[in-house]
Amino acid sequence: MITETSRLKIRELTSEDAAFILALTNEPATIENIGDKGLRSVADAQRFISSGPWTAQQKPGYGQFAIELKHSGELISMSDDGVEDVQVYAETSLVSATGQESSAS
Repeated sequence: MITETSRLKIRELTSEDAAFILALTNEPATIENIGDKGLRSVADAQRFISSGPWTAQQKPGYGQFAIELKHSGELISMSDDGVEDVQVYAETSLVSATGQESSAS
């Protein structure tokens, strides 16, 4: 685990997150705003996680991060920013995932 708030856990992405990444990267809003990553299968998503453009986890404080709800473990979003940026992103993601504004810290 990278860090946590009272409501969220932020951790590195793993190959077990591939189905979520596949769904996320194929959402129309993701394709429109970020671009089509060309992921069409869980195997594609697993390769993307393990060797994609965000494999910068070797650089301390940067990499692919999973953002999940602490109480349920549900994966709600991801970020590829530095650790300092992920905390802010996580709070925004909680609003996006629940449709309600809340304090994630």
